[in-house]
Amino acid sequence: MKAGANRLDVNAGTPPDREVEDMCWLVDTIQEATETPLCLDSPNPAALRAGLELTKPQTMLNSTTAETERAQEMIPLAAEHNCLLIGLTIEDAGMPSTAEARVEIASHIIEEAKGAGIPVENMYIDPLVRSVATEPEQGRALLEATRLIREKFPSSHIVYGLSNISFGLPARSLMNRTLLAMAMACGLDSAIINPTDNQMMAALRAGEALLGEDEFCANYLSAFRSGLLG
Repeated sequence: MKAGANRLDVNAGTPPDREVEDMCWLVDTIQEATETPLCLDSPNPAALRAGLELTKPQTMLNSTTAETERAQEMIPLAAEHNCLLIGLTIEDAGMPSTAEARVEIASHIIEEAKGAGIPVENMYIDPLVRSVATEPEQGRALLEATRLIREKFPSSHIVYGLSNISFGLPARSLMNRTLLAMAMACGLDSAIINPTDNQMMAALRAGEALLGEDEFCANYLSAFRSGLLG
């Protein structure tokens, strides 16, 4: 939190027979230490439901997809608890490779969510960051998908699991923060990142200032005075 995170992703990562109990322990323990909003992260709907019973309003859920079974579980759960909801652009046929396919799946998720009563502004679309080490074309496809989703759904949010881009490569922080800056220019407005990486946070502050999202560069100047931009 001191490093600048404004939401904490909470994932127990334990076996299904323990995860409900462990998620509850995590939520209680974290909320005793901070008022920061949480993002509950699990493939297990039971663990998410248990965690939601303990969290404060506007918790985020990570995540639904366009896969039939997953959407039927997660979208009603998010609507019931008035959650922010991450939507991964995955469908029953699998993960898309093109920008256009990502946008089509994002549209399907958003329409289903709207039908359940979730406003578009509560949706965070994840167009799936894939490593350029093995799929060199995926960097460009990701950025194009980000731009198209932002144009089609201007009131939605776009979120990345940023570090996936550099999997299998050296100097990963360099690749990650370069993607962050490029993606922000295309419409990215949130990301799962390591806030203790000072160079990453410096790129974030500089990007906000350059895009006019930091009035009078106040956050940038504050970070500079705190020695966080060097």
